[in-house]
This record gives sequence, structure tokens and C-alpha cells, in this order.
Amino acid sequence: MSKFARTRQKLDKLAHDWPRVSIILFSIVVSFVVLYALLSTHSFDRYLTASHEGHSVIDEKTIVYSEAADAIGRVLWIDDHPENNSREREYLRRENIGVYSTTSSREALLLISLYQYDVIISDMGREEDAIAGLKLLEKMRNQGTVIPFYIYTLNATDELIAKVTSSGGQGVAVDSRDLFRQVMTHFDTEL
Repeated sequence: MSKFARTRQKLDKLAHDWPRVSIILFSIVVSFVVLYALLSTHSFDRYLTASHEGHSVIDEKTIVYSEAADAIGRVLWIDDHPENNSREREYLRRENIGVYSTTSSREALLLISLYQYDVIISDMGREEDAIAGLKLLEKMRNQGTVIPFYIYTLNATDELIAKVTSSGGQGVAVDSRDLFRQVMTHFDTEL
């Protein structure tokens, strides 16, 4: 067999095995990325929350997380306008609760698959979907996720409260006082 034929045979075998090889390589890369992210969370968190020349390093519309090393728990907050609840998120941080914030249900589901949360807070409507928060709750419950879930919205009708409860949610709040009264019951701290 000529050298060319042997080389051709090796290339054919590699091409045949490539789907399996690429899956293995991809899994290894993803594992290293997740491991690196978990190991560097606190230093990266300090970088994200630091101010550089008076400007934030990140845009408010991206995934944001903030968790002290001695945090007593975690909240995942989903809202397409996170600037509207920055004071509420800051209150939770002062209570030593890690706050992860994202703007979409898709990103929320990814974060839920990667991390453990004690509570999830969601707005009701996002972008063109007036019931995005309710849909997220139903999808989570259908997937078997039982993390306590609260809707934080401007208007809580009796119908909305009933629908959230029947979908497996824990409550609906329209102001920060009511939200904290409900959410803080899941953490070992005084309100």
C-alpha cells in the first residue's frame, strides 16, 4: 500500500469518526468552561460590579450576578427592564442574598439548569409576551422544577393570583414591601 493510500485511509477513518470525536471534544471544552466559571465567580463578580471610569463594565440588560462568599441563599430575578427593580435587588444583596438577574425566560432556564436557587422572582410581561412570567412558571413546573416562584408586577388581579397559585407559584406582589414579606420567608434572616 502506498504512502498516499495509507494517508487517505487514515483521513477517511477520521472523517468517519469525526462526529463522535467532536462531541467528546465539545463536552470537554464545556466542562472546562463551567469549571472555570464556578471557580472564578467571586473575582469575576467583583470585576462586573466595579466601576471603571464612572461607567459600569456590563450593560444592565445582560445576565448579572452578585453573591458574597457567605451568602445565605440565591435569588434568580427575571425582568426585561432590570433597572425598574434595582433597589429591590440591592435590598436582597444587603440582606446577604445572592442575586442573579437575567432578561429572558430562555436565559433563566439555562441558569436554573446550572445553579441552585432558593427563590425565583419574575416580572409578568416581557417584550411582546404579556404572560411570559406565567409561561416560565408553567414550563418550570412541567420540567419538575419546584423552586419557589413569585411574580412581581404592577397589577395583581384575583384572577392572576389564582392562576399563579394553580400553576404552582407561591405568590404575586405589586410593591416591594409585599414582595419582601413573601420572599424573605425562604431565608434564615429577620425582615
